[in-house]
Amino acid sequence: MKKKVKKAGTLYAAIWAVITAIIAFIILFLSGYGFTAIKGINVDTAEIMAYIVYAIFIAISCFFICRKYSNSIVIVPVLANIMGIISSIVEPNFWTSSLWVLIVGGWVLSIIASLVGYFVKTRKS
Repeated sequence: MKKKVKKAGTLYAAIWAVITAIIAFIILFLSGYGFTAIKGINVDTAEIMAYIVYAIFIAISCFFICRKYSNSIVIVPVLANIMGIISSIVEPNFWTSSLWVLIVGGWVLSIIASLVGYFVKTRKS
């Protein structure tokens, strides 16, 4: 008998990563708006806090996606961070402002979380 190779896992992981990117984008704007509505927090601090929430959400999502679909460890962080990747390419002042530190830090955090999710899955197997 031939073994059926399960290729749908990569597709599901890619779908979940894109959903994560969309939800993270919404969370970025809602948390930014929410933090600026709090009295005593200036706009710059609210922006930093919003990007931290954004990065943590993506990292947690990457951990769970890579734990479930461990064969998609390469594509999940890329697709989950696609908004930040696009902004780093399109926005002309991205690398000259302090924004790149938060975004790239989020990329590194999501890669680490993906690796941890992968190793947690492979350890259980």
